[in-house]
Amino acid sequence: MKYTISDIHGMFDKFLLLLEKINFSDTDELYIIGDVVDRGTKPIETLEYVMNKPNMQLLMGNHEHLMLEWYDAYLQRRLYPYELIEAKQVWMQNGGRVTLKQFQKLPREKQIQIIRFLRKSPYYLLIDKFILCHAGIKMDEKFNDKPAEEILKQQSADDLLENRGKFYNNKAIEGYTVIFGHTVTDFIFKERKETCLLPLNIWHDRTFNDKICIDCGAYFEEDGGRLACLRLDDMKEFYL
Repeated sequence: MKYTISDIHGMFDKFLLLLEKINFSDTDELYIIGDVVDRGTKPIETLEYVMNKPNMQLLMGNHEHLMLEWYDAYLQRRLYPYELIEAKQVWMQNGGRVTLKQFQKLPREKQIQIIRFLRKSPYYLLIDKFILCHAGIKMDEKFNDKPAEEILKQQSADDLLENRGKFYNNKAIEGYTVIFGHTVTDFIFKERKETCLLPLNIWHDRTFNDKICIDCGAYFEEDGGRLACLRLDDMKEFYL
């Protein structure tokens, strides 16, 4: 079976419970579409767990990207000290404090392994008729009638990691369903004036039938958030 999940945000215990709930096994595949780190209490533990599972694929999220930007600035700190300060400030403002603290406690060899792993994380994947990416894709008239692979290759990191309103309010790529996270589903429900129930549910685009958001705000449990998982084989939804 093929599963996808997003925006775990260091909620390691909740993540393990959800894997248990779906009876995830070594013969299954899990695609995590970004944001394993930051905000929660166990970001590095979550990341290391995913790294050690050959049947789990992490895609780049904006929080992993922030971590890499900080690391690159750290390596160049003697030449460009102000870039390090700026990169750290942006990361900390987005919930990176616990991740940084835990990362700095690791042996140097383990730090390098994590950074290498993150650098190899793809920005998108085509799985059957699904496009998996963290935040969505940018559509433009210049993409008309072009194959999905070509459209995806022309996406910038910002398109794939930071996309919001314009993406989920317009038609995506013909013949494909884009599965994404990044934006907690209650924001989409409210912006589109659709019924938003608590606890939060996965959002399906009922207008174009080509987009699904699976970020149900696992970190924001007090506001009805929960960790969501979608099984691609039959589109069954799981929540914790």
